[in-house]
Amino acid sequence: MNMRSLVTAGLAFLLVAAPTASFAETTAQPAVIAQNPNIDPTVSAAPQQTQKAKTIWDYSKELNLTDKQTTDMKAAFADLQTSVKSKAPQLQTLAKQLNDLLKSEAPLEQIKPKLAEIYAIRLDLHMADIATARKINAIMTKDQLAKWREIQQKNRKG
Repeated sequence: MNMRSLVTAGLAFLLVAAPTASFAETTAQPAVIAQNPNIDPTVSAAPQQTQKAKTIWDYSKELNLTDKQTTDMKAAFADLQTSVKSKAPQLQTLAKQLNDLLKSEAPLEQIKPKLAEIYAIRLDLHMADIATARKINAIMTKDQLAKWREIQQKNRKG
């Protein structure tokens, strides 16, 4: 499983299963919305058994991350998690409202703005995810980043 999938899965869990973070590109921790446009964070999926996937923290020795780099990366991720958690209740409320509109077969003119609200939040989360990924990448040295991308590529293949 690649790191993008891990990032995507983690955020989906936070938004759906544990009603309360997402790196796109080449990031450190799980997050979902930004990576998989087919996953709707307002709909919970059937329970699945998953294998614990490795994150950047599992490769800290291999990447020779310093304590400061690890601390800075964790701070960037914590900021993202805070943003995700702050938007989760709003997403859940909007999802319920959308569901109610759909159940009542409300006019499309009422459904479209509700969808626009939901996807505006998802866009914000996606952008925050990408920004966090870039912060994480900027924390690493050129050699560390190259090694990290190599690890990710290897994990994607098998």
